[in-house]
Amino acid sequence: MKTLLKRSIPLVVVLLCCIQPLHAQTDPVVAFESSSSAHYETYSPTVPIKVILSQPSSSAVYVEYAVTGGTATGGGVDYYLYDSELTFAPGETEKNIIIYMVHDLYGETNETIIISLRNPTNATLGSPDTHTYTIGNDDWNLFGFM
Repeated sequence: MKTLLKRSIPLVVVLLCCIQPLHAQTDPVVAFESSSSAHYETYSPTVPIKVILSQPSSSAVYVEYAVTGGTATGGGVDYYLYDSELTFAPGETEKNIIIYMVHDLYGETNETIIISLRNPTNATLGSPDTHTYTIGNDDWNLFGFM
């Protein structure tokens, strides 16, 4: 019995050191569903921009987003969207960033809003990590010029 134990211990130690759990999970990848979308200004007062995870996570996933460019003016002129963070609860794989549109009566050219994802927690940033939303003008210009 003593001899059997002496021979078994190194084998058990080697096996315990080298075995990885079968259910080891890699972090999901977080990204926009698409790199661009477009609608007319009067499409809806709210526009959802979908962000997805590549797989469900057993932990909460967080990702920040920010307006990083574009030709449209925020703060209530063309739209409302403030830098914030999305939280995916364990098991969730889709969330929406909501742009609140402002409908005006001015004839103007199409305008864009560029939104970027950054600083994910419990996930890896994937591609596309920026989304360009185009606001199509559907206002008739009363005065014939823009």
